[in-house]
Amino acid sequence: MLPVSDGASVPVPPEEDAFRYSPTWESDDEHTDFAYSDFYTNAYSDLYINGHFTDYNNGVLRSETIDEHEEMPAKVCDIETGKIMEDPEDDQDGTLNPGAPKGEYTVSEYNEVLANLMKQLFHDILTDDNRKILYYKLPENKHYKAYIEQVKNLRAVKVSEASPQERLAFFVNVFNMLSIHTTQINGAPRNIWERRKLMNCSYYQIEDHRYAPHSILNGILRSNRKGLAALWKPFGKKDQRLPLILPQCEPLVHFALNTGTRSTPPIRAYTCNFVYDELRDNACKALESNHFLRFDTKNRVIYLGKILKWYEIDMGRSTEMVLEYILDLMSRTNSKKKRMLEDWLCDGNVKVDYMTHDWMFNGQMSETEEK
Repeated sequence: MLPVSDGASVPVPPEEDAFRYSPTWESDDEHTDFAYSDFYTNAYSDLYINGHFTDYNNGVLRSETIDEHEEMPAKVCDIETGKIMEDPEDDQDGTLNPGAPKGEYTVSEYNEVLANLMKQLFHDILTDDNRKILYYKLPENKHYKAYIEQVKNLRAVKVSEASPQERLAFFVNVFNMLSIHTTQINGAPRNIWERRKLMNCSYYQIEDHRYAPHSILNGILRSNRKGLAALWKPFGKKDQRLPLILPQCEPLVHFALNTGTRSTPPIRAYTCNFVYDELRDNACKALESNHFLRFDTKNRVIYLGKILKWYEIDMGRSTEMVLEYILDLMSRTNSKKKRMLEDWLCDGNVKVDYMTHDWMFNGQMSETEEK
């Protein structure tokens, strides 16, 4: 058994958890209509008023319930008066892709268009090994403008007819673009509550259902597994999105999804036909960075990215299994890190520790902003 440093066994506090903003009021696996858990309302009672969480950016209170029937800001309350009011957004239905779609699409057809747009857009806005996003370039970028029009057509994509491989590529792309889209509109999350809002209260309408980043990650891509610190699975037994989840959790997504922080993996577009090869390639690039894997040769310590601790269950049920999974991912390469990991695991007598997650924003909102 590989030893893990003492610090690695300490429960992860909220500010140290990349997706801690996954809610405790996720959909129960017995019902789709459910009540809030009081876990967070007791811990953060100053931010919870009359059944709603404060949204200070808009000066309103919003319901954040995530569930097949409620995954949208259903009620909005003015902070000063406490009165229920109409949603102040222009999106009319609580989504970021309002409007009538043009035609119908299979997932393969739509993802081909989406991936091509993403490749052109990312060429213009990504820097630092495709891990930093130049948000200030988005408003005038022709590819981003084309994307904003194209995203309306998500409403007409036949996700229910797609294969698991097609859904994998499609939903990874949608997750990354949704996170960019909502950040461009609302700005960078400044605290845990704004991260929670991004994950749980930003929506695209896709075919017949709404999806937030949280429901894409934990519902679809992780095959309906509980989010970190969550009490329930994202989709209940009556949830009509349940048939769309992947047959099994796909751990490669943790090397592909934009976390909005400097510890994010490289960001790229994925195609339906080659998604597994593309995900493995991106995972290897992520592992070559010091945000996911590094070695202390003097003390024989292997340092892993914190996200590999948070989602250890997706890659194995022990640190040893995670290391074996990583070694398998790197098996097609002949990098120095791969050879070192192979040698150290063969020799034994190594220690594993986890790096601190770099929570600094991985974007630049203005051209004059300090780099």
